[in-house]
Amino acid sequence: MASTTVGLIYSASTGRLRWWVIPDDDSQIANFVSPNPGEAALIVSQAQYQAAANVAGLQALVNAVSGKAPDAEDRYVDIDAGGNIAAVSFACPNCGDVAPSGVSRVQHANAEPGGFFVGSSYFAGRSAGGSKERLKRRRFHRKTR
Repeated sequence: MASTTVGLIYSASTGRLRWWVIPDDDSQIANFVSPNPGEAALIVSQAQYQAAANVAGLQALVNAVSGKAPDAEDRYVDIDAGGNIAAVSFACPNCGDVAPSGVSRVQHANAEPGGFFVGSSYFAGRSAGGSKERLKRRRFHRKTR
């Protein structure tokens, strides 16, 4: 028996699409429940899946059913020990998402790789002088003059 359905898995708290299941046949998804806490499942037809065409289309299906539209509240940056942004991701702590080892995860709406943090302040890209250390020295010198 061929599959006529697809399972869309999304965060119950944010509505963000997390992953999807395309079964070999419908028996594999008939009693499907999402295996992770904080997630919800939406079963759609193959026709709906194919009409969605891409991830944005699948997200629109989830938005219509869940009544939620994800925003930047689930966007995080992973920061290494030097304050450099190592990665940007969409994460949901309610679904058990944790930062990889060796980085700290901070919620931020627009920080990008190549930027960095000094304390809790975000800087886009490197300073004109080149390094974070030089930026720290310049900021210190400005304060002492």
